[in-house]
Amino acid sequence: SGVDAYRRLVLGFSQGYSKQEGASCLFGYSGWETGVYKQAAVLFSLLFLWFSVEQIILSKRKRGKRMKKTKQAKRMLAGLLALLLAVTGVPLSGMEVRAADEVLTDGNFYYMVNKDGKSVMITHYNSGETTETSVTIPSEIDGKSVTAIGNGTFYGCSGLTSLTIPNSVTYIGQEAFSGCSGLTSLTIPDSVTSINDSAFLGCSGLTSLTIPDSVTSIGQHAFSGCSGLTSLTIPDSITSINYSAFKGCSGLTSLTIPSSVTSIRDSAFSGCSGLTSLTIPSSVTSINYSAFLGCSGLTSLTIPDSV
Repeated sequence: SGVDAYRRLVLGFSQGYSKQEGASCLFGYSGWETGVYKQAAVLFSLLFLWFSVEQIILSKRKRGKRMKKTKQAKRMLAGLLALLLAVTGVPLSGMEVRAADEVLTDGNFYYMVNKDGKSVMITHYNSGETTETSVTIPSEIDGKSVTAIGNGTFYGCSGLTSLTIPNSVTYIGQEAFSGCSGLTSLTIPDSVTSINDSAFLGCSGLTSLTIPDSVTSIGQHAFSGCSGLTSLTIPDSITSINYSAFKGCSGLTSLTIPSSVTSIRDSAFSGCSGLTSLTIPSSVTSINYSAFLGCSGLTSLTIPDSV
């Protein structure tokens, strides 16, 4: 849909991991196509500029200005056009080859080669072309290590029930698995160091989840809406539980917060109505707004003096 297309475009431009061109990686454009669209935008701007200057020239003519002024204005415009073309680097041949931004395919996987030339980032999974419910992400593609799962790669793949992430992956992007409501269990490999915002948002079918000690950051809303989870252990490598990270995990009955955590941010466990008891470690110094809002099942809660 148009909304999904817009969402993918925005996510593409925010691909912080590889800093590649968003439109090309998420819509399957090749490098030269991206160049053509860029040229079209620049040329449209130049035509608009030409029209504006022509209007100024006509206005001066009407006021009786001399032709000399008109010629000077046209020379200035021609110089400006040349300068813009030089600065933008846009050729007028109709093609710009940008191999670094090229989207490649391997089966149902779309991927891009990272700037190091030795690793790749999966950018999209074409779920519409398969009926598979079990997916294994390859550890290598074309001899290059798969190190990242990009923003929105498996977004809305609600038919997936089983997923294997290789231990070559270190980065999971924003909304990478958002809306994969059919997933029932998931093991995040101990190679992963970063789980970004909304990475598993709305994975309501998850009943089992293992977060390894290698993970040092969990983004906002990372596991929000994972209402099927019944138990969760947050690793010792985490120092802050982010905004709404586990919001709406209403099935949680067991939660372990490690002594490495110093802050619990806004709405971190809001709506975790299944929790009946919780001990907050003495390492925690701040608990933000609505952190446990709607935890209606809590009958026992221990808050340390350090807060």
